[in-house]
Amino acid sequence: MDSWRDPGAQRWLLGGEVASIRESAHMSLAELAAVTEISKPKLGQLERGTYNVSPDELERILLACRASDADIARLTGYATRPRGRPWWNPWASIVPDWFGLFLGLEGMAVSISAYEPSAVPGLLQTADYARAITSVGTMVRPADIERHVELRVQRGRRLTEQAGSTYDVVIEEAVLHRMPSDRTIMRDQLQAILDLTDLDNIRVRILPLRRELHAAMTAPQHVLFGFADMDSVAYAEVFGGARYSRSADTLRSYREAGQHLSAAALSDEATRDFLRTLRRET
Repeated sequence: MDSWRDPGAQRWLLGGEVASIRESAHMSLAELAAVTEISKPKLGQLERGTYNVSPDELERILLACRASDADIARLTGYATRPRGRPWWNPWASIVPDWFGLFLGLEGMAVSISAYEPSAVPGLLQTADYARAITSVGTMVRPADIERHVELRVQRGRRLTEQAGSTYDVVIEEAVLHRMPSDRTIMRDQLQAILDLTDLDNIRVRILPLRRELHAAMTAPQHVLFGFADMDSVAYAEVFGGARYSRSADTLRSYREAGQHLSAAALSDEATRDFLRTLRRET
């Protein structure tokens, strides 16, 4: 997964783990600074993901927090990983600060589960659909549309390049009825989704309009990122920004919502039948 590496996202994940271990040890930043002789501002930067901590410094911090041997080995390993520019650096000028972290987490995750009530998920979008949906929005300058399309297409490549990672998404049926004026674009998009569902690591299911009230009706658009050796992260997009959370309660809530969404959605084969039928009728 080195081609999808993002050192900034790695630092953010590492900082969150260190903060969690420190809090579990009931130590304040000031107390940890006194024990480790590492300044409080530097420790704060580490926990926010803005400081490149050395393996030796990190080991001192973790020992002071009485971390387990397994956690020390795991996290100091992160501190020795290569640094440099994120995989999305060629598009950095068009990526908002709040979305850069998303791109980094998306590239590093070994599992992604999501719920999308508004549009075809970015990882599944064709170039033409991405261009159409970006063009009708108000957040992207016309001069930047093609670069956004390039980035969207590049993101989609991870689904086939990272065979060891999984992607599981539930899409509201209404999303697929919001079509560009050129219906060919939507037919091609539906076929692209069908083709991707042939891959073992991708699961797409549709939540039909004609469904009784269900427990996940109030669930917002969200993404859950899972990692091989770090805690999971929940992401929810808001207008002009995003919320990221590693809170156990938040993660539990989104996982429960995912279970309810899964129960209410069409089965895998029924989803494929639905997509085939809609493509023929479009």
